[in-house]
Amino acid sequence: MSDKAEATWLENKIAVLPGISEKRQKMFAKLGVETLRDLLWLLPRSYEDWQARVPVSDLQDGTVSAFEAAVENMPSMTRRGKLTYTRARLTDESGSIQAVWFNQPWLADRIRRGNSYLFRGRIEGSGRGHKVLNPDCRPLDTGGPADFLPVYPLTAGLYQGNIRQAVQAVFDKSDFLAEETLPQEVRTEARLATADFAIRRIHFPSSRRDIELARRRLAFEELFLVMAGLRALKSGRHRQRGPVMEAGQETEDWLAGLIAALPFQLTASQRTALQTILEDFRKNEPANRLIQGDVGSGKTVVAALAMAASCREGHQSVMMAPTTILAGQHAETVSKLLAGSGLEIALLTGATTVAKRRSLLAGLRDGSIDILIGTHAVLEADLVFSSLACCVTDEQHRFGVRQRVSLSGRGDLIPHVLVMSATPIPRTLAMILYG
Repeated sequence: MSDKAEATWLENKIAVLPGISEKRQKMFAKLGVETLRDLLWLLPRSYEDWQARVPVSDLQDGTVSAFEAAVENMPSMTRRGKLTYTRARLTDESGSIQAVWFNQPWLADRIRRGNSYLFRGRIEGSGRGHKVLNPDCRPLDTGGPADFLPVYPLTAGLYQGNIRQAVQAVFDKSDFLAEETLPQEVRTEARLATADFAIRRIHFPSSRRDIELARRRLAFEELFLVMAGLRALKSGRHRQRGPVMEAGQETEDWLAGLIAALPFQLTASQRTALQTILEDFRKNEPANRLIQGDVGSGKTVVAALAMAASCREGHQSVMMAPTTILAGQHAETVSKLLAGSGLEIALLTGATTVAKRRSLLAGLRDGSIDILIGTHAVLEADLVFSSLACCVTDEQHRFGVRQRVSLSGRGDLIPHVLVMSATPIPRTLAMILYG
């Protein structure tokens, strides 16, 4: 395949990979992975280090360590209820340690007395009583797995092996993994690896140096694109105009009624955030606000009330989510939060049928749909709102929303943007990014 064809292939759903059932596809979706490209950008959070090997006598309680050792005795098995214990004593020149495996009786046939292996596992205890729990085991040859194995974020039902196998399948099927986004002169001056090298080595490094080079390149690129986006946003910012809303006492009273109907009370921080957003709505410069808080801290209710206020003022609102599942969850949550508002709330994703999508497009154009919730599908060119005034999105999509001025249906006005994030961000950086 050409680079262009391979880039297009990466937009396929992960179901094209072997071993990805519909059930497993849904598990990956919980991690924000729907396409092959999404899978490549599910970056490891750490690595299993099989290279740094520790003498048995130096193994420390509470650590996860790799070590070479011989099997001193025949592995023994015992049962306690439904639990099977397999035990063996492992030794090297410095000392010995007890290995314990749970519900892995087949290991008794895999490891042999007198043979040496490479083990890696969590150490508990110290001295003669210390043991290694459920250690992974490899033969001492050069044809085994890599010395650094990626450790990915997980969700219920998914295991590290599932993700590693899926990523490897993409590597095996494609010579093109990442389009180069940085100019050659920038890479040369900063001494950066290529995008393709970074993606390959961040997933399957052969050394710590590979990890450092890949992380440095990806971190630099992220900051570079953020700064480039900021420059694009801020150039001509004074010429930009946003929808001006009165958001007066009538709207505030109406919001107070919605808030009173909620099954919980807003915190002082939530009330302050909402008032700040309403103040932004009253200005003619498009807002660019960050709603930051831990998962479960109530960002969505603040965003929902802000969207409702925009609609009460005669405009429309949109909320973007990174995945279809999350978009559906947001739609359900916002519908419940605004149940007594009388607002028309719709959901648009890549899974929306052609007929339903056609109906949604008409409703957005004539203003009968007040709030649209969806995935990146809301950025498609044929989607035009009657009067879009408020966009709620996540960090991943914030620049895309800004660049789609045509969303508003009025080229002279740019919608107010609210960005929701659970990622802590230093105040100084937040001021630079969001003003």
